[in-house]
Amino acid sequence: MLKPAPPGLTPANIRISGGDRITAIKADTVSYDSGVVVVHLDAYGDYSVYRLQSVGAQGSAFDPASLDPQLSFADFSFKVECPTDFDCASRPAPVCPPLPAPHIDYLTKDYLSFRQVMLGRLATLAPQWHEQSAADLGVALVELFAHVGDLLSYRQDAVATEAYLGTARRRVSVRRHARLVDYFLHEGVNAGAFLHVEVDTDLTLKKGAQAFTAVPGQAARIAPGSNALTRARSIGPEIFETMHDAPLFAAHNVMNFHTFGDGRCRLPKGATRATLKGKLDKLQAGDIIVFEEVLGPRSGKPRDADPARRWAVRLTKVVLDQDPIGGSFQSPPVAGPTPITRIEWPRGDATPFAFQLPAEVTSDGVARQICDVTVARGNIVRADHGASIIDEPLGQVPAPTLFRPPVGTIPARG
Repeated sequence: MLKPAPPGLTPANIRISGGDRITAIKADTVSYDSGVVVVHLDAYGDYSVYRLQSVGAQGSAFDPASLDPQLSFADFSFKVECPTDFDCASRPAPVCPPLPAPHIDYLTKDYLSFRQVMLGRLATLAPQWHEQSAADLGVALVELFAHVGDLLSYRQDAVATEAYLGTARRRVSVRRHARLVDYFLHEGVNAGAFLHVEVDTDLTLKKGAQAFTAVPGQAARIAPGSNALTRARSIGPEIFETMHDAPLFAAHNVMNFHTFGDGRCRLPKGATRATLKGKLDKLQAGDIIVFEEVLGPRSGKPRDADPARRWAVRLTKVVLDQDPIGGSFQSPPVAGPTPITRIEWPRGDATPFAFQLPAEVTSDGVARQICDVTVARGNIVRADHGASIIDEPLGQVPAPTLFRPPVGTIPARG
């Protein structure tokens, strides 16, 4: 198809070349119809490929140089739509038998397992490859894919875990589940603890005092700025800091219960009040005390005490009183009253289990003295987890490396 019609195109400008049996084919006429050049030949060719090419001819005004050299010729065949007596279809390419499907171990979930599976597969596909050096490209690719597989496996497990409220481990996932039922979960707080501080004299513990979890080989008290403090920090204990100024009193280290002469008295489950021995005039409403089992109820030995039997309560009422016949319960008994202190705490702090207060401990069938199995401990200070960092050196902000040039410093281009 040529647009517009080429001027001066004649049969002499058409050259037909090629052919195996039939050659020297020439054009009879050349016409131009609707943008198509129609060439009529004087004979049919054979099954081979021929080439039609435009050339210059004497006495013709057609210039072949006016055509694109890439489009000045075309290969064709006379048997494009004619039936043939022989099969010229190409033979199908040989098909290799498919490799057996790899065995997929769904228990493979971590880096080492993925790496071992891929190395085992390579040993099957390429048994001649025995490279084990970490610098080898094949080993590096295996370890890279194992790392990616480990990350994807973790994400897959994490998504499945966080998708259910019963298995979610992240707080944000629990908040999202709760939000679906119109429940708003609060932001939460860091870990806290009740610290019992035993003192020799009355003093005030300042806010921000640090307390470490158990550090082997260290004293109960460590001087600030000492080498012992540095060694203790290097071990990596958990650090708590007191949340408020706390007045501490030696009389509140250990407070015994007053049982009015009952050697088998128990503080029942759900109790909200009790009586302590002595005149504890510095005990106030709002103070926190902890009930603790310090002796075994049967053996009377400290090692038999149950460390789980502890309970903290916040006092709501403290009343100083007297037991008129309390002296008769002392050893040796004396006549006259004894001071006592009555305490109460709210229903929300009710004891979750019963406490055995005194116990009559026996050994070898012989009765011994009554022991205080459970005691009340004062001097309780609230502390939260974490250490405050004061005057931490943060260094200096580096000088900028990118800046704008001042206006007028760049000369204009002429």
